[in-house]
Amino acid sequence: MIAVIDTNLIVRVLVQDDAAQAAASRRFIENNTVRILSTVVLETVWILEKSYDLERTAIVRSLVGFMGLPTVRVDEAPAIGRALELYADGLDFADALHLCLAADSERFVTFDRSFVRRAAKLRRSEPIVELP
Repeated sequence: MIAVIDTNLIVRVLVQDDAAQAAASRRFIENNTVRILSTVVLETVWILEKSYDLERTAIVRSLVGFMGLPTVRVDEAPAIGRALELYADGLDFADALHLCLAADSERFVTFDRSFVRRAAKLRRSEPIVELP
């Protein structure tokens, strides 16, 4: 059986702020194959940033370690991994994820001028253009 897990299980394991829930989450994840949706990764990053005030490097390191557990399967894993790299390099994670999930398209179109500038500074291959 593959179980999709919610953000709160991942957060409990990563931040250990509730010992009982962290232990229960860890046991469940160790004893089951779990699937992580890209939306859950997005929410996890947001919570770790906004609620726990963690630095990007800590968030990336924690998530990469978690996603590398033998029982964890991540939807859109290549795009998630790439988005985490872009996030570590300075892009907002949601923007990076949108861009990476659209990688098979000819381009990602936005009105967000600062997003286009930040992505261009990173000299990445993801096609992004600003709509005037």
